[in-house]
Formats: sequence, C-alpha cells, structure tokens
Amino acid sequence: MTNLKLVSDSDLHQNTKQLAARERELLTEILHHLAEVDSRRLYLKMSLGSLWDYCTLELNYSAGAASRRIAAVRLLLELPSIEKTIQEGTLNLSTLHTVQSFLKQEKINQKTYSKDEKLDLLKKVENKSTRECLNILAEIAPESVVKPEKIKPINSTDVEMTITVSQEFLKEVEELKNLISHELKSGTVSEVFKLSVQKVLHAVKKKKGMTDIKPSKPSTSAADYETKKSENITPTNKKDQKVNSNSQQQTRYFSPETMRITWQRANRHCEFVDPKTKKRCTSRWRLQIDHIQPHSMQGSNELENLRLLCQNHHSYFTEQTFGKWDAALSA
Repeated sequence: MTNLKLVSDSDLHQNTKQLAARERELLTEILHHLAEVDSRRLYLKMSLGSLWDYCTLELNYSAGAASRRIAAVRLLLELPSIEKTIQEGTLNLSTLHTVQSFLKQEKINQKTYSKDEKLDLLKKVENKSTRECLNILAEIAPESVVKPEKIKPINSTDVEMTITVSQEFLKEVEELKNLISHELKSGTVSEVFKLSVQKVLHAVKKKKGMTDIKPSKPSTSAADYETKKSENITPTNKKDQKVNSNSQQQTRYFSPETMRITWQRANRHCEFVDPKTKKRCTSRWRLQIDHIQPHSMQGSNELENLRLLCQNHHSYFTEQTFGKWDAALSA
C-alpha cells in the first residue's frame, strides 16, 4: 500500500473519490448477490432462518447494516432504475431503509403506492440526510414514519431502550398501570412493562405447553442436538413416550403433552439440520410444530413424526413437498 503521507493533496482527493465510486459500484453488486441469495433461499439450505441471519452470521454485518442492505434489496428488485442513483450516491442505504420502512408501515395502514409513486417519493429524498428524509415523509403521512428503536447498554445488568409510541398506546399504559397498581412497587413505566411481559409470556408458554421448560443457549450442531434430545426427553411412562395414534391421527390437534415434549426436545429453536455441514438452524422466529410425513398424506401425530421449524424452514419443506403454488396457498 502506498504511503499516504507522501501523496499530494490533489492526488489524495482524487484517489478517495475514485475509491468511493468503486465502493458504490461494489455495493450494487452486493445487493444483486443478496437478491439472488434470497431468490434461491440459499440461507435455508445452510441452516439459517432468514436473509437477515445470513447477513449477520455468514457475512458478519452488524444488525443495522444487514437491515439497511435488505431494505435496499427489496426496493432495487421492485424498482431497478434506482441502481444508477445508488451508484451515483444520490440515494444511500440509510435513506432507502427509511423509505422502505415508511412504505411497509403505509401498507399496514392500508395505503398502497404504485411503482411511479414510489419513484417520485425516492426522487424527493435524493441527497437528503436521514433527518431530512424523515421530515419529508412526515409531511406525507406522519403516522407511518417509523423512527428507529434504540437499545443501549448502561451497565452489566441494565439497558436503555428508546421507542416511539402513539398517544393512544400511552393512555392504555396508564390505564393498565392503574388496574395493576396493587401489584406494583414503584409504579414506573418500566415496571408496568416488565410485569405485563411476564404475564403474557407465562400465558403463551402455558398455551404452548412450555411452562416447565428452562431456556438455554441453542445448540449449533447435530451432535449437540442429539445430546440435548437424550438429556431433555426422558419419558416417564408410555403416554409420554408415544402419543395415542387412534385419538390424534385424524386431526391436527396436538395435546399439551405432545407440545411440551416437542418444544422441549427442540430446545425452543428450529430443528432443521444442514445435511452437509451438520449445522443446525438457530432461529426462534415464528416456530411451529410440523409433520415430517405431512398430515395430508396420512402423517400421524406421533412424536417421531413431529418437529419444530421456524416459519421459513416450514415454508421451505412445504414447497419441497407440494410445490410453490401449494406452499403459497397454505401460508
């Protein structure tokens, strides 16, 4: 590498500009590669639950960097003409992420945009800072401007969380605070949130038959997974060991005991294992119990025919079995 201390001011400036231009060209190449990875769902074959997992775990991007690139991929696929503006630097990743989040929230609010309208919106935020971009979007639909949530460690036990909520939500928090005031010590908002989360978490675990499961760090290899299976599942009687096929074979209903054992065996994360690397998926997102032999193909509800999969791996196996059209119908 050239000793930059010896480079003239003019050359240093020109070299830096050229490198920045090359960096933007490389960025668009990366976005196209990520789009193709997503199209093939290559990450699922690698025991990764999503494109975000692929970016953070395989490519070592930070959470924010991964989110910004994925947002840019989504817009670039829908609006290929913006590639030039990305290469020129008039649209950057932060701006694209902000606009994509806005459009997503608008869709939730039942407001749709045509491709031309999206292009017009992007034109308005060219060469704008994130704050300027947020101000422009707020003039269009303030309720759909998504301000980033921030979590900052304070010490070894506490973190500072910054979120934006509506006035209506704040009133509901105050109402809840009054209703459960007899259970509160300090009455702070954080205490209300903590108690509320604990109650909801307990209710959800109870519904899924998970109340006696202690959370632990996910296993990452098939060997670890098999070890966990032998450690975590020790049936005490024949009823625990095998679900009654006569009572459940013709229904999708899972008994609380079946759910408890299935979730416990999986240690609360996806059970997909890459057959080549033996690496296991660590995703805990939208987990669901799946039939190895599909229920529609006379698959039973016996424990050996059940597995816990994340949403994307469940969709992947459904597509492998029934094809893309049937997978879409079952979603």
